Amino acid sequence: MKGFIRKLGITTAWMAILGIALNAQVADFEYFSPCEGSVTKFVSTSTVPAGIDTYVWSFGDGSSSANGEEVDHTFPQEGFFFVTLEIYSNSVLLDSESKNVVIYPAPQPLFEATSACRGSWTKFTNNSPIAVEDVYEWNWDFGDGETDESVSPNHFYPYANVYTVNLSVETVNGCIGSFTKDVKVYNNPSPDISVADNDLCYGDEAHLGVSNYASSVLWSSPIAQTTPGLEAFAITVTDLPVGENILGVTVYKFFNEFLEFGFAPIICDSAASTVINVRPNPVIALSYTPEIVVPGGSVTLSAPSEDEIEHWVWTSAFSYDYAIDSTVMYVLYETTEFFVEATDIYGCKVSGSIEVDVDLKPNNIITPNGDGKNDVWFAATTELDKDDGYELIIYNRWGEEVLNQQGYSNDWDGTSNGDQLPEGTYYYVIKHNDITYTGPITLLR
Repeated sequence: MKGFIRKLGITTAWMAILGIALNAQVADFEYFSPCEGSVTKFVSTSTVPAGIDTYVWSFGDGSSSANGEEVDHTFPQEGFFFVTLEIYSNSVLLDSESKNVVIYPAPQPLFEATSACRGSWTKFTNNSPIAVEDVYEWNWDFGDGETDESVSPNHFYPYANVYTVNLSVETVNGCIGSFTKDVKVYNNPSPDISVADNDLCYGDEAHLGVSNYASSVLWSSPIAQTTPGLEAFAITVTDLPVGENILGVTVYKFFNEFLEFGFAPIICDSAASTVINVRPNPVIALSYTPEIVVPGGSVTLSAPSEDEIEHWVWTSAFSYDYAIDSTVMYVLYETTEFFVEATDIYGCKVSGSIEVDVDLKPNNIITPNGDGKNDVWFAATTELDKDDGYELIIYNRWGEEVLNQQGYSNDWDGTSNGDQLPEGTYYYVIKHNDITYTGPITLLR
């Protein structure tokens, strides 16, 4: 106030004549948002009995403003500024007030974001050169309508797109700064597993492939014989167990993201799986009757199963038969190996083989002494039917016939025409069509 008086060059008496109450004249002001680079508002709170018609502001940075009870000013940098307000009435300086105004630095937020894949988390790393304790509020806008107030948040993007992300920071001094950056979210590949057949029989190979723009693949399988991690767009899986088998694949797609320090690969992946049902192969029990088959005799082969068999195929060196029954019958003249393949209603197969021994089994001794052992001579375990063309001749050691008959019922007791023959060696000849069997017989009593 003293400066004001000296400036006018008047006395206190003149002040009284002018009607100005010295003690009532107060110049003062308030200010808001004292931040670098933003608008700082100055508001006069001066009080005098007479009306103020002029306000002159000096902002301490070489600029000023006149005739504004409320003024806005932007300080280009942080620091201390000596701000003065002068109030006038009818061009008469009534009073002035000066204050050191602290202009705080504007925050300069920064962040990095790891480019991510659709459906995964994107990590935001806050690199702002601001002490956390100096921050009143972090405000993230992820560009998809979602926000967050964490320091370094993670965010889940469900869709691929380029999102404009903004980080706004307000300090405890009320200063606000923001940083905007585009974050790219890549589309995951969409694997498509192709399978030649999802319904297999045990022992069949499973042929799988994968498509849809994958850069790399990684197969997974519960089968020990299949090496997990096999990288191939098509694989063959063997030894799948009976039942449902889940075979999966993870496909990877590589993207090159340009960062400040160079290119960095972004890897997006997706998984897919398929179910392969493996059915058990049918089971058959191979047998034939009778147990001993003589040349020209018939044999019945059987391959029954508890499974639902659709058909059987019987083959040998001399035959091929397609059958809808488990049994077939043949007439054999020599030992023969048969092969059979049974197919069930699901197309699953089982095969097997069996050898039918065709031969006579004559004993080489006869002891007709009534003890019940070798009392008669056995030529075969079955009757040699004369109707099948069997003929039996027995000679003594001098070549004389002692027995000649059509067919044989395993009943020769060492006699000829009812007379007992002496001990010694005899010889048999069994004829059947074009086949002749011969051998010795020792007769003992």
